[in-house]
Amino acid sequence: MSEVVETRRPDQLRLLFAENSRRKLQAFRTLSYLESHLAGLDMSWGPGGSLGYELASGIPAVRADSDLDFILFAPRKLEITEAQDLWRMISGAPGKVDALVETPFCGFSLQEFVTTSPGKILLRTSDGRVLGSKPWDLSKGEHS
Repeated sequence: MSEVVETRRPDQLRLLFAENSRRKLQAFRTLSYLESHLAGLDMSWGPGGSLGYELASGIPAVRADSDLDFILFAPRKLEITEAQDLWRMISGAPGKVDALVETPFCGFSLQEFVTTSPGKILLRTSDGRVLGSKPWDLSKGEHS
């Protein structure tokens, strides 16, 4: 018998409200900031990590020094200027944000993508971690 009662995606979690007493924590304030500043973003996003866990389970997991693990689902290629604009908005949040981009083929750090481009970045794939420069073009087995 499964212990899982319900599953929710990160974009669904961000719509849940934390208890009033928890909203004062930096990670929750950062999520609130991004919610208002990314209102027009045409891609799905939400929290992961301890904040995502807390919103999903109702069990306090966020600490005063917790950062916000931000997950952006990017089925289409982000142009570098679009990614840079997004990173500027995210990095302007009141707390530290660890932004992960998930493509249909891999995941990678948004900060690394915008600061290393056009170089190779660490890509997390189903086959492990590889260095590559084409995160939306891994379907052909290419990492460079």
